[in-house]
Amino acid sequence: MANYNSALARISPESEYVKIVQADDWLYPECLERMVAVGELDPGVVIVGSYSLSGNSVFFSGIPIDSPLHEGGDICRNQLLGRNFFMGNPTTVLYRAHSVRSRTQFFDPGWFSDGEVCFELLHDGRFGFVSQVLSFVRVENEKESIMGATRDHDWLPSLRYTMVRRFGPRFLSRAEFQAVEATVTRQYWWRLLRAAVAGRGTAYFAFHRSRLAEVGETLSPATLLHWAFRFALGYALRVARAVRRRLKRA
Repeated sequence: MANYNSALARISPESEYVKIVQADDWLYPECLERMVAVGELDPGVVIVGSYSLSGNSVFFSGIPIDSPLHEGGDICRNQLLGRNFFMGNPTTVLYRAHSVRSRTQFFDPGWFSDGEVCFELLHDGRFGFVSQVLSFVRVENEKESIMGATRDHDWLPSLRYTMVRRFGPRFLSRAEFQAVEATVTRQYWWRLLRAAVAGRGTAYFAFHRSRLAEVGETLSPATLLHWAFRFALGYALRVARAVRRRLKRA
């Protein structure tokens, strides 16, 4: 993201909005007009999104269409709860320029900094949405992108786990956070254990080690053994409870 940050540092001080188009992607002719129109409805809108076509699939459906304006906290909460996904790569969104200028480095270092910056901005801002396909994200050259390079590394469970760990306490109630964290933690570490048993390569674990480091956690043989013990203990307890229930009915 260093090149992106360098370009964003050079935007005009008079600009009101910032639109990024990544290489090989494109915008439909009415994209800027429709997105800016929604942004102009409320100065509190910091990000405007829309439906996007990726290959033959339409993404970011599920958002209520009764209004183009939404509280940022509600959008982030729904995404963390796994209900919908509304914030995509920079091609699919429009940023308010003062939000870009308010950050010394707009995109932080990291694998999924484009999504993380949306959570940061929406903590205090609103989200606008145009219920129309306004961008196209090319997938033919996906192998050359970060997502393509990490597709075989189970990047989606990693993304969900780290996002919940990092942003869950900000946007979820205590009960919601505890429930979601328990679910994504169990799913993620089970995936890592299966990968270890399957003998996945060093690149796979290097990716997850770097992702976990971003939330202050480590990945080592000791941590994998810890989770293997927890899963084995949980399985043994479930079997014991099932046996007791059958004996009581006998």
